[in-house]
Amino acid sequence: MKYKMFVADYDGTLGEAPNYISEENVKAINEYENAGGKFLVCTGREFGSIRNILNKYGIKGDIICCQGALIGDAQTGKVKQSYGMDKTDCVEIINWLVDKIGDNVAMVVTSNGLYINKQNKYTDYYQHLTSLEGKLAPDLAKTVMESNFEVYKIMVICDVSYSLEIIDDFNAKKSKYVANSGAKGLVEIINPVNNKGRALKTYAESLGVSPEEIITVGDSTNDLSLMEYGFYGVAVGDGNDKLKAKAKEVTVPFKDDPVAYLIRKYCL
Repeated sequence: MKYKMFVADYDGTLGEAPNYISEENVKAINEYENAGGKFLVCTGREFGSIRNILNKYGIKGDIICCQGALIGDAQTGKVKQSYGMDKTDCVEIINWLVDKIGDNVAMVVTSNGLYINKQNKYTDYYQHLTSLEGKLAPDLAKTVMESNFEVYKIMVICDVSYSLEIIDDFNAKKSKYVANSGAKGLVEIINPVNNKGRALKTYAESLGVSPEEIITVGDSTNDLSLMEYGFYGVAVGDGNDKLKAKAKEVTVPFKDDPVAYLIRKYCL
C-alpha cells in the first residue's frame, strides 16, 4: 500500500450536498480500510453536518472539520481537539463584515451550533445543504462577545461575484485571519493557524504517520493547505484553478468519483 492515510475534502470531492456519497466511493473506502488504510474526511463543514452524512454511509473514524479548527469522532460524536478564534478578533471581523455586506447575512460556526444575524434565501439554502438550523442573533457581535462558546469560523453566503469581492477585500486588510471559500458564494474567515493541512499534519504525527505516507484530495481554495506539508496533494479535475496549479496531480472530475479512482490507483 503506497499511502497509509487517505484524506478527502467532502463537497465537490467525496460527495455533494445535501448528503450524497456515491456507491463507488463508499465501496472503495471500505476496501481501503479493510486492507489496513486509514480514511479521513477533512472539510470546512461543521462537525454535526458532516458526521450525520458519514454515519448515513457507515463511514467511521475521525473527522477534521471547520477547516481544521475541530477534530472529532464520526461514530461517537466525541470532540477530540478544538481550536476557537479570539473573541475580540471575532467581534472586529463581524463588525467589518456587517458594514461591508449590507443586506447579506453574516454567520458564525460555534461549539454551540450555527448563528446568523438575519434570515434570507441564502441562509435557507445553506441550512438545507448542511442540515443545520441557525440560531437568530441580530446583534451577532454582541452575542459572540457575551457567549461562553468557541467560534470556529465566520461566514457570509451571497452571490458568487460578491463573495469573491469580499474575500479579496478582507485579505487585502492583511489581517492575521484569512478569507477563502469552500463552495460557490460562500466566504469563510478562519484562523490560518488552524488550516486543514496543519491540522492533518499534527493529527498524523500523533499516530506516527509521516506526510509522505498521506495522499490528500480536494477541489476548492480551502483545500490549498492540503497540497502542502509534504502530502501527495491531488486536485479534482473540475476544481479550482489555483488549487490545480498547486497540486502534485490533477485527477478525474467529481462526476467520475475521484476518491474511488485515487484509492484504486494508489492504495489497493
